[in-house]
Amino acid sequence: MEPLAFDPRTRQIEKEQLALRGVYSGPLVDLWSNSMLFSNGGEHRRRRAPMSRAFAFKLIEAMRPRIRTAAAHILEQHLQAGELDLLGDFAALMPARIIADILGIPAADVPHFTELVYSVSRSLSLSYARSEIQGMEESARQLMEYVDGLLGAREAALNNEFLSSYQTMVTEAGNLSAAEILGQIVTVIIAGSDTTRGAIAMQVSLLLQHREQWDAVCADPALIPGAVSESLRYEPVVGSIPRFTLEDIEIDGYVVPRNSLLSLSTLSAMRDPGQYVDPDRFNIRRTDHPRRHLIFGLGVHRCLG
Repeated sequence: MEPLAFDPRTRQIEKEQLALRGVYSGPLVDLWSNSMLFSNGGEHRRRRAPMSRAFAFKLIEAMRPRIRTAAAHILEQHLQAGELDLLGDFAALMPARIIADILGIPAADVPHFTELVYSVSRSLSLSYARSEIQGMEESARQLMEYVDGLLGAREAALNNEFLSSYQTMVTEAGNLSAAEILGQIVTVIIAGSDTTRGAIAMQVSLLLQHREQWDAVCADPALIPGAVSESLRYEPVVGSIPRFTLEDIEIDGYVVPRNSLLSLSTLSAMRDPGQYVDPDRFNIRRTDHPRRHLIFGLGVHRCLG
């Protein structure tokens, strides 16, 4: 995966994936057209730079206590009932609530905000049906209007650490349009929601399937970082990374035509025997993880998270 991710004969997809579904205009195209996620070269650098400085390590590090409190609150709500739907009641709520907290979204707006985010995030895959496009388009329109309202409420934005920092970075850069400013914030919201929801559910599932490792983590919190890294490796929530070919590329005797979507398998890379010892074994005590986990991508498009 690594050589093709950097190969100059390929680039990050832009609007090609939407075009395959017959979507050439509308809210989704507007969002993708202005997003750092779906841009290349200087355009990508220009859009990403202010966000990478605002969405900094210290911001997330400072939020750790609030994240733990939010998680504990959700669990306490379900203790009396004696059961919890992991995906719906916890994994889906956690990223949405944290992002809502970062953006200063009122608690009453979180449920609808969450619905919009997960609806729009469906557009990142190719597994949706054409009948879903209209709903995703409407969700994209509402989500962008909502976030635009947050940015327009100047007093609220100035009192919000993240939005204030981002707007300062944007002002200093002085080279982003209003649509691009909006697009980067919506991109961060979408990119950090569905992937986190899936990763939480997958990690719990893997640990429960390997009960001795579940028990070990419960007994020793120091094992948590290794459990997270190994879960992300063993069953990556992002199964592939799409690239767009700029010319014909021969791979093992097969020619991938130019102007094609090429899917690089994250699943395969995470089970590479050249990188990992006994790669098909789930082992939270593994010591051969690379310093930069491959699940977050490579190069200039590496995940901000």
